[in-house]
Amino acid sequence: MIGVVGGMGPWATADLLDKIAQETIAEGDQDHLPVVLLSAASRIADRTSFMEDRTLPNPGIEVASQVTRLIDWGATTIGAPCNTLHLPPIFEPIQGAARGASLVSIVDATTADIRRLLQPGARVGLLGTRATMRFELYDDPLRDAGFEPVRPDEATCVRIHEEALYGRDGIKRTPGTVSDTALNIVDDAIARLCERGADCVVLACTELPIVLRYMRPDARKVPLVDPTRALARGLIASYDRTKLRP
Repeated sequence: MIGVVGGMGPWATADLLDKIAQETIAEGDQDHLPVVLLSAASRIADRTSFMEDRTLPNPGIEVASQVTRLIDWGATTIGAPCNTLHLPPIFEPIQGAARGASLVSIVDATTADIRRLLQPGARVGLLGTRATMRFELYDDPLRDAGFEPVRPDEATCVRIHEEALYGRDGIKRTPGTVSDTALNIVDDAIARLCERGADCVVLACTELPIVLRYMRPDARKVPLVDPTRALARGLIASYDRTKLRP
């Protein structure tokens, strides 16, 4: 059974479940894979806040507890749709709780997708939460794979985190739609990365790929990498590769 630790945030969790269904080879209900979801958002502290103030409770401890519960419920392959959660200080206790279950990393799955998309030496643009950018979640994995990370300037990082994601019209506050404000901020950030030579852009917060549903076709100047879809495919492949769509 596939286990999902959700709630970071709930709309990103729903997006992952949608993409697991999309990426599964199935002709009817009975052909889909078993999935168990635990979404207890109120119990999981903010990941960026912890990374910036280590005196706060580590959200990885609660997620580790939820991983244990999923394993008790029969999950053998587990993932969590939150990029910031995968920063080492948070992710390490989660890895310790896996107890032999396959823990699929959204970073590893996304890096593997980029390997299939681009040749080594390509420049990979990054957008994400303040902590994902500040603590360079993707930088070393990309360099190890032969790519050059392209990071947004500080002003763009602030606008993505504080306005597009968490602002009054941000994606986390408007489940079911993406405001024009958030969409325009993301469009502008992608354009700025393209101007700096990015050959693709990773939407490295699990709310950001939701923007793809609303984005104008002319905004996609380079391939936009969706870590949520990469995680969905990684979970399916880990559980039963024969069920993964080509």
